[in-house]
Amino acid sequence: MAESRHFDIMEALSRSHVRAVKRLRSHPTVALQSLALLAEKYDWITIPQHHQAPVQPAPVQAAMPAIPAPSVAPAPQMEQPIVAAPVIDRQERPIGTQQPRYPQPTPFADEQPPSEDTRVPCPFCGRKFNADRIAKHQNVCPKNPEKQKPKRKPMNMTQRRQAALKADAETGSNR
Repeated sequence: MAESRHFDIMEALSRSHVRAVKRLRSHPTVALQSLALLAEKYDWITIPQHHQAPVQPAPVQAAMPAIPAPSVAPAPQMEQPIVAAPVIDRQERPIGTQQPRYPQPTPFADEQPPSEDTRVPCPFCGRKFNADRIAKHQNVCPKNPEKQKPKRKPMNMTQRRQAALKADAETGSNR
């Protein structure tokens, strides 16, 4: 029960805040005058400096609605002179003191030069394998004619249905 009461209070505050913002936007001078009067009456109300405008007494005219005064534009800011960034003179290092960016790769002791390729090509697909692995590859090579499955023909349903009807007619069974 207490939670719903707190929610109702927060909802009412939110609605009143929305109404106040709309009123402030539609009639800024009148709304700011009212806020200034409230701030004088209640010490807990504070108006931020960027929203505060000079308080002018409202004209009392019963016949005509109040016409909002044009909003006062903030004073233009002084332009600051453009200062160029200081130029930093960097001296290049002599060529002998520059370090290489990447270390040179060290060759492996058991590495063979690339010109001596000892791999054996597969007779079916042409891929190259080490001599001890070529027999294993030939057994599973997809282009090996011994390992290829025969291609399946597309199914002809008319032919199968006619064959099934012929078989039924010969056996004499009625469906």
